Amino acid sequence: MNTIRFNSKADFIAALEGRRKFWRDYDARQTREHRAAEQKWLAETRAALREALKWDYKKLSKALDWNGRLSSDQLAKAPACPKVKLTDLDRVIKSLNYTHAKVFNVDSQGAWSEAHSLLTWDPSAPTDVC
Repeated sequence: MNTIRFNSKADFIAALEGRRKFWRDYDARQTREHRAAEQKWLAETRAALREALKWDYKKLSKALDWNGRLSSDQLAKAPACPKVKLTDLDRVIKSLNYTHAKVFNVDSQGAWSEAHSLLTWDPSAPTDVC
């Protein structure tokens, strides 16, 4: 376990603030990619709906669920919204302003695990499959 030790609250906050640009850029990139994925999904869904308008009753009734709504299969393909990490960074810094601790041991499983992730996460690092 990789533990990061900070000898003062100011050092801890400075380290988190040092990652602000990284997370701002990361959030902007994630948002751009998400918007593009939304547009792609919307185009595919509209095309599927245009095609469904051409179907006869028998084919359309099979595509509908028991409530008469379109199957949730297409809706389930909608891209999930990305989590804004800059908000997490602000929340961690805000919680630091309320603590009276003098020394901080930050690791991936302790009370400051979210801060550890914000300080150490690298999107280019290989991830374990299992």
